[in-house]
Amino acid sequence: MIIGLIFLFVGASAKRVGVYCYFANDGSQLYEDNNVRVELTMENTNLVLAIYNKTDDALYIDSENSFIYNNENIVGSLRSKKQFKSEEQPVLIIAPGSRIVLCTWKNLNIMFDKTLIKRHKCFGRGSFVDSATGKKEKFVKWLSRSYTKERTPFSVRGIIEYSKNKNLESTTKATVSNYITDIIIDSYKGVKDPGKELPNCRALKDRPSDYSFVSGKAWTTTKGGMIVLTMASFVITNVVLFFTI
Repeated sequence: MIIGLIFLFVGASAKRVGVYCYFANDGSQLYEDNNVRVELTMENTNLVLAIYNKTDDALYIDSENSFIYNNENIVGSLRSKKQFKSEEQPVLIIAPGSRIVLCTWKNLNIMFDKTLIKRHKCFGRGSFVDSATGKKEKFVKWLSRSYTKERTPFSVRGIIEYSKNKNLESTTKATVSNYITDIIIDSYKGVKDPGKELPNCRALKDRPSDYSFVSGKAWTTTKGGMIVLTMASFVITNVVLFFTI
């Protein structure tokens, strides 16, 4: 019985894999003109929407008409959050030469389209799912999938209206978007160590993944020597908008 449990623990640990996600990064993730630079970029494992004021004057964002989308579903406007407590016209001011983050996405894998990719209950492992048949294929090393803009597990879009005038008498629309094109499964050790060589995935040698996470968790031993099952859990974190906690 004890020997059997030991093999079970080893098997559970071996099921941990790294899920490496690649965005299209085809240029649509960046908007730039003479006044601003708006970008969707990864910062500290989070996806952020940021804007940089390139001018020597203040710029103004019409937050009521600036919108965020996940998987083509609208999340809301920048106006729809608690930072605005008055009935005055909602305007975000960007100081000259400054950069601010308008929106932050955490734990992207929580937001994946579950008809294409989702997590198993046992050990928190994940699977690729055939959207037509519903057939699941568990994450194991060497598996990979490619997607299109129309069929992707995750896409994001931001529409930002800004003006040089604080009364928003004339605005310019800046639109940025991005989507996941490829997912590759390999060793989970590369998730925490991006510089680690992963021989199973040639693509990772040529280009670091944009986003990665560990699928599943191993069995662990408590102080008392009792072995318990640590189920994989992902904290569901909603999109964090500007000035919110």
